[in-house]
Amino acid sequence: MNCFAMFRGLEKVRISAIAAILVASLTLAANGHAETYMTVSDVPVDVTAKNAAAARDQAIATAQGKAFDRLVKRLVPNAADQARIHPSQEMIEGFVQDFGVENERVSPVRYIGLYSVRFRASLVKKYLTDSGVNAVGDQQQVLVVPLYRTATGALLWDGGNDWRAAWDRGGFGDGPVTLILPNGDSFDTGSLSAAAAGNGDMGGLGTLIGRYHAAGVIVATAAPRDPALGASSGLSLTLATYDQTGPKGAQTLTINPVPGEQAQKTLLRGVSASADLLETGWRQAIANGGSTGLVVSSGAPEQADVSAGQTASSAITTYRIGLPLVGVAEWVKVRNQLAATGGVQRISLDALTREGAAFTLDFSGDALALQAALSGSGYVLVQTTPANAAGPGSFQLRAVTSVSPGPSTAQ
Repeated sequence: MNCFAMFRGLEKVRISAIAAILVASLTLAANGHAETYMTVSDVPVDVTAKNAAAARDQAIATAQGKAFDRLVKRLVPNAADQARIHPSQEMIEGFVQDFGVENERVSPVRYIGLYSVRFRASLVKKYLTDSGVNAVGDQQQVLVVPLYRTATGALLWDGGNDWRAAWDRGGFGDGPVTLILPNGDSFDTGSLSAAAAGNGDMGGLGTLIGRYHAAGVIVATAAPRDPALGASSGLSLTLATYDQTGPKGAQTLTINPVPGEQAQKTLLRGVSASADLLETGWRQAIANGGSTGLVVSSGAPEQADVSAGQTASSAITTYRIGLPLVGVAEWVKVRNQLAATGGVQRISLDALTREGAAFTLDFSGDALALQAALSGSGYVLVQTTPANAAGPGSFQLRAVTSVSPGPSTAQ
């Protein structure tokens, strides 16, 4: 049964509660490897109807359509091909694998919500192929290093880097490449200085590329057009791209000032314009040559990226993990932290709500090695179902303070 259709006419059940149950059930799922690039997050809906139930039904259909439109823009680099994609609402419902409600408000006649929707990769790809449309095969992950040049000097990891804070707000990621930020922990700060980032030092940049298993890194440099007035005077931006082979070119753009606009909003406009420019370039590259042009290193991870209890030759094991959350922003923080953990090869989000996330993690080692790699992270891996012939079982990632004593940690 289609997961959206299940909710039609269920007036007494809140979607958020069902979505929370969905997270728990997905943790135990044993089918297929989830693909993060098939998940569309932050889909807003605002619907008014004759009653709350009707508004919710319309909102669900609207969320599906908007999410699929964004998915098409992500997967299909050619604008003319995008315009040819017009599946029916019933077909879109069939493409949906599951979804989560990130936020919702309900009145007697109005429903406002924020959704994450995951689509079935095989069905979507078959539909695009049958429609004669070429689509990207997978998303690459690219690191963004925001460098902010102020009147007092260049800021990279410093707390006063408002440019990095703007990137940290997100609001991008519907292109063929996933943009992520480094954690900014002691390893990062020790690997790359502001001066090294500005000079394109491949020693430091290459270390971060390896640590985050990224296809490349963007040094996104922003400078106020009038240093005395700050970002509200407008911005001069330079986006320099690097992969493990070295520099791949740079692009520049200017963000003009808007009278009365606060500096934070100017910086956010700069982030949006930067992401749009990068994604447009990657789409064109894929359309012309079939790839982004970023060369992914096939070598072994950096030695500093190998945790105790594992080696570079450890077998890769897939773990299905649930994570209780206090908000969607916490997932972004945990995901970035996991991406920087030694031995982690891939993280795929299966479902996301305000209460929790379900994800799949590929790790070079057994459960004990994964637990060791997570030591000091503030989280502990707890086994919730035992291992069997099909795999290592299922797990939950819990904050250290929330773990109850007992023999339930990974054995």
